[in-house]
Amino acid sequence: MRVPDGSYWPVLLCALVSLVFGGPRANAAPDAVWDFGRAPGRDQDSTDPAIDAAFGFLYRQMDAMHRSLPVAGEAGIEDYYASGMMDPTGSGALVVEPGRCEQPHSGRDCVHLRFSPPAGATDTWAGVYFQYPEGNWGTSPGRDLSGATRLTLWARSEPPMEVDLTAGGINTTPGSNLYYRDSFGPIQRPGERLDGEWRQIIVPLEGEDLSSVIGPLAVTVSIARGGRAGSIFLDDIAIDQPRLDEPRLLQSYVPGSCPTGAPENVAHVYDQSLVLLALLARGTPEDLR
Repeated sequence: MRVPDGSYWPVLLCALVSLVFGGPRANAAPDAVWDFGRAPGRDQDSTDPAIDAAFGFLYRQMDAMHRSLPVAGEAGIEDYYASGMMDPTGSGALVVEPGRCEQPHSGRDCVHLRFSPPAGATDTWAGVYFQYPEGNWGTSPGRDLSGATRLTLWARSEPPMEVDLTAGGINTTPGSNLYYRDSFGPIQRPGERLDGEWRQIIVPLEGEDLSSVIGPLAVTVSIARGGRAGSIFLDDIAIDQPRLDEPRLLQSYVPGSCPTGAPENVAHVYDQSLVLLALLARGTPEDLR
C-alpha cells in the first residue's frame, strides 16, 4: 500500500472511515444510530489487509513524535539548536551551513557542518553543541529527559574523516560562575570514522541523570585527530524517550511528501476528527485506548 502525500490526508481518512463502517446501507433507517463499537454489517473480528495497513500508517504517524524526542535534523521540528560554537582560535573553522542539505537520511533536511581550517594549520579544532535554549551555556535549565534510554543519530562526511562526539557535559567543570549545568556527562565518543555513506551512531543513556539536559550532543573536528577540510552531515538526531500514554496529535502532512512547501509541523483539527472517527469505528481495544 502506497502512503499518499500529506495533501491527501482527508481522502485517505474518509475512505478509511467508509471502509470500516461498511458504507451506507440501503435498508438503514434515516434515524439509525451508529454503534462505534461495532461497524454496521461487518464482523468485529474480521480483518482486511488494506484497512490494517492504513491503521498501521496512522499509528506510526501518531506515535512518531512520542517515541523519541527530535533533537535536530528536520527544520521546524527540532528541540535543540546548533548554537554552541566552540572555536578557541577564533578562526571560524567550523560553520553551520544554512539552507537545505543534499541527500538527507530522511525527510528534506539535515544539519550541514563545514570544516575549513586555515591553510597550513596542524592543530586547529572546532566544534558545536546542540543546546536548549539556544545559546545556553548555563544561564537556563535544560530539558527534563528522565527515562530516556539512548541518543541516536545518522552521520556521514565528504571526504571521509574522524569526528569526536560528546553527550552532555555543559558547564560541569568546577569553578564556573553560571548556575545551571548538564545533569550528566560528558560522555565521550572519540574517533568516530565517517565516510560518504550514512551511518547510525548510538550513545546509551540508561542510568544517567537526565533531569536537566542542556547539550545532548556536541560534534568536534580536529586536524590532529583525523579531521579534514570538508563537510559533515547529521540527520535524525533523536533521544529515545517513549511517551505513548500522553495525548498526541498527528501531523497533517507527511514530512518530505510535499516538496512544494506544505506546512511541516501542523495538525489540522479536521484531520484529527477524521482519525478519531476511524479509531472509534474500528473499535479495537487499542483503538479505543
